[in-house]
Amino acid sequence: MAVLPDEMDLDAGEAHAWRALSARAQARGAMVAPEDLRQLPYVMKLTERARAAVMGAG
Repeated sequence: MAVLPDEMDLDAGEAHAWRALSARAQARGAMVAPEDLRQLPYVMKLTERARAAVMGAG
């Protein structure tokens, strides 16, 4: 699991911080390029509290 960085840390024009995630993976020995990560599917898991806030009940 990875927690995404704040918006100010995002790559210019990107919706996700692929370079930051790539650097984290490389620091752990996984040689993966940001371009490779961009192609992978992913799932966002929200807590009940976050889900309620997104749905307007929070």
